[in-house]
Amino acid sequence: MVQGICLVATDLSDHKRAEQKIREQAALLDLAHDAVLFRGLDGQILFWNRGAKDLYGWTAEEAVGKISHELLQTTFAEPMERIEAVIQETREWEGELNHISREGKAIVVTSRWSLLRDEQGKPTAILEINRDITERKHAEESLRLAHERLRRLIDSNIIGIVIATAAGDVVEANDYYLCLVGFSREELEQGQVDWRTVTPSEWLSADELAIRELREQGSCTPYEKEYLRRDGSRVPIFLANTLLPGPEEQIAAFVVDITKRKQAEEALQKASQYARSLIEASLDPLVTISREGKITDVNEATEKVTGVARDQLIGTDFSNYFTEPEIAKQGYQRVFAEGSVRDYPLGIRSASGQVTHVLYNANGFRNERGEVEGVFAAARDVTERKRAEEEVRQLNEQLEQRVAARTEELRAVNKELETFNYAVAHDLRAPLRHIHGFAEMLAEEASPVLNDSGKHHLDTIRDSVERMSQLLEDLLKLSRLGRQELSKQACSLKPLVEEVVKGLKPEMQDRQVEWRIEELPFVQGDPVLLKQVLVNLLSNALKFTRTRQPAIIEIGQTTIDGEPVVFVRDNGVGFSMKYADKLFGLFQRLHRQQDFEGTGVGLAIVQRIIHRHGGRVWAEAELNKGATFYLSLRACEAEKNELATATAAV
Repeated sequence: MVQGICLVATDLSDHKRAEQKIREQAALLDLAHDAVLFRGLDGQILFWNRGAKDLYGWTAEEAVGKISHELLQTTFAEPMERIEAVIQETREWEGELNHISREGKAIVVTSRWSLLRDEQGKPTAILEINRDITERKHAEESLRLAHERLRRLIDSNIIGIVIATAAGDVVEANDYYLCLVGFSREELEQGQVDWRTVTPSEWLSADELAIRELREQGSCTPYEKEYLRRDGSRVPIFLANTLLPGPEEQIAAFVVDITKRKQAEEALQKASQYARSLIEASLDPLVTISREGKITDVNEATEKVTGVARDQLIGTDFSNYFTEPEIAKQGYQRVFAEGSVRDYPLGIRSASGQVTHVLYNANGFRNERGEVEGVFAAARDVTERKRAEEEVRQLNEQLEQRVAARTEELRAVNKELETFNYAVAHDLRAPLRHIHGFAEMLAEEASPVLNDSGKHHLDTIRDSVERMSQLLEDLLKLSRLGRQELSKQACSLKPLVEEVVKGLKPEMQDRQVEWRIEELPFVQGDPVLLKQVLVNLLSNALKFTRTRQPAIIEIGQTTIDGEPVVFVRDNGVGFSMKYADKLFGLFQRLHRQQDFEGTGVGLAIVQRIIHRHGGRVWAEAELNKGATFYLSLRACEAEKNELATATAAV
């Protein structure tokens, strides 16, 4: 883009003389309302008056020294080469320019340029005077658009426009009107179109009445009529008339073809009749109710369920036909408050006294102002369903009684089994003590005469008695769990862990064991039983890390699937997960007795205790890479807070 008009090169002295001349005229030019600026032949602004500041937003200090076309982002309405040629030839140019203000606003100006020369006639600067015509251009554009819209309306195929005399002569009409009545524009220009000839005789009186109203009142109410087309067919129209000002009485008419609307009305009427047929065919009672609670319409199903004829139902209070009128009114009021109700249970009492159980669905219907005018309600007969539900309820009660009886039987059987288990374990202890005692006596008395094989057999008897004794002890513990009442309270797991670890010190002799005990939660449980769980898990961890130097046993807490859990992890021998389903079974062992001693009851006891606390226990492991046991127990924050408060008080 050309940044300025450069006619000839100028030296510094010429520039200085131009600036001096401009300063001499500045005071006067600063009073002008138009934007006045001087710029050098290189386009650099030399003077910027107050009018320019008001128009563009830049102060003189900000503008002077800038290239004018860059500062104002000038857009030229004609080629710049032509402007340069004109100003070189005539020393003046005038035209329209588009500028951008400091705030980014588009401004349209009429601009006049004058080429300034010194005493020798040498060009020195250009005087530019700009007048804001933005508002005028907007007004002209608005007027142009208004004319264009009017022209489009007249030429459109949306509405017919016709100007005629009261006698019937059509003076002017658009193509829409001519097409509507079936005449050509040539026939219109020849005076062959008369609005009376295209109006059926039965509609002429309506037209005469409209003309009389126009003359007396200046306006008339729009109305519907028909046109008689040239081919003899009729077309329904909607017509609005107005008197045109002028020496001759002329009427302007605006015509709309309402054929589609008439067809839609007919279709709507047929649809209404069809809908009515569906309403009457419905097996569900349907009813419309006014805002005052009066029945305004019903279908045949409603007549049958109430035993009352339609004409007797209409106008009566809808709630009169329900077994609980107040509850029916409450549902009706909910429709006004919420817009609808769904599956609202009611009972309809017929004139004969028979009760039909129904579920009502109701919606409010609104007037043109959007206000709920009344209610449309539909009832579904659920009498058979209610009867079936009652039968199911009775069956459920019977089933619950049977389940309760069966549960009691199972409880008795379990109690008998636990008693038997306890009795067997308890009664076997005495014979085992005798076997153990006689084996010890035999070892003392016969040891000198026994050979190595006999001594081995005797040691085997004593080891078997000890294992059997430990097994019976574990069975007794398991049996007691079934009879022992839980004494739940808020307890912290960390002190229990520390107590168990302290008790295991004898088993850690000559071993390097690293205990990693993290912060543990407060839980709701029986501290005695929970301690037994920790004893079994930690002693197992200590046992199965016997081959590790060092043995690492970690006790902490984590979250799995959003559930807080406590874990016991070790770096011991682990086990294969394909045998994990046997892990908590009674007498189940995953390692050889000669490698790791045990009865196979300890983990079964752990599972029984955790289940009695409403939790769960599981394990994850890998062979020779350790094992992790997880316990889920209900956290007890409230009890934790109470315990912390009590501890602080002490």
